[in-house]
Amino acid sequence: MKNHTSDNRHIALLSELMFHGYAEDSSSLHTDLQGLPIERLQFNAEEFQQLLKLADTHHVTVRALRVLGNVARVANNALLEEWCEAALAKEQTRIANAVEWLNAIVQCLEDSGCPVCVIKSLDHWPDLGSDLDLYTNGTPEQVVRIMCQKLRAHSTLQRMYRHFYFRLCDMADMAALIRSGSLDFGELRRGAELGSIWPGVASFLVIVAEYAKTYGGQVDLPGDVIAAAYSRDLRVQFRDTFLRVPLRPAAGLYSSQLFAAGRHGDMRAITRLPLLPPLAVSALLAYRLTGSDKGVW
Repeated sequence: MKNHTSDNRHIALLSELMFHGYAEDSSSLHTDLQGLPIERLQFNAEEFQQLLKLADTHHVTVRALRVLGNVARVANNALLEEWCEAALAKEQTRIANAVEWLNAIVQCLEDSGCPVCVIKSLDHWPDLGSDLDLYTNGTPEQVVRIMCQKLRAHSTLQRMYRHFYFRLCDMADMAALIRSGSLDFGELRRGAELGSIWPGVASFLVIVAEYAKTYGGQVDLPGDVIAAAYSRDLRVQFRDTFLRVPLRPAAGLYSSQLFAAGRHGDMRAITRLPLLPPLAVSALLAYRLTGSDKGVW
């Protein structure tokens, strides 16, 4: 039986490690460990494995374990430090293997006249998710032929809709991007308004800022971004392993996007958006029946 109390405790710990354990540049460990949960580091082997599984689900294994191992060392918790080092070494071996294959795939596609770039997969670095995403402007037939003939790959069904939740890595990665100062909010707004999704984008940024604040981080947003959000009090809830937006604001954002698409005569959005409710229901049923979080295929 799933232990929801343990999951809640673990996601809170992982969030503290991610937002309080790193310096403002989000790349180096924080030298001041005051405020980190040293007193809550009493794990048995089963609980540590549960923490690892949740960290893997949220694509923060490497980053969280680096901080946790450091905290364990300061707390003279030799056993936990040893567990962290072993798990970190195993994960880094997996990532090195995945990156080696990623390089081989990109090189093979490029050499075969199929331009390609890696998307999303490296956003979580030094962590790496469970799959590798690439984009190419080559034809489907060209990609399938290269992948099958040269890389011995097998064709699969394409995902129609991804998922309906956030991961901890989404919060941490976006917070790091905002803090870096490289995000052009004006350009982001112009692009989002073309798709009638600016209120949703602004709402996500507010969610990130509030989540970071809860766990010791600091993310500053321009006033016009906060004003454009569905509500400045938006929060995510940890439920069924992931971070989820409450139903009411999610439905409100969906409705506002649909109405805006109608006002602007955006026929592509008008025909696409009505698919979302049935896909969401299908994904929920699939999750309840199979336990898979991969959405609809």
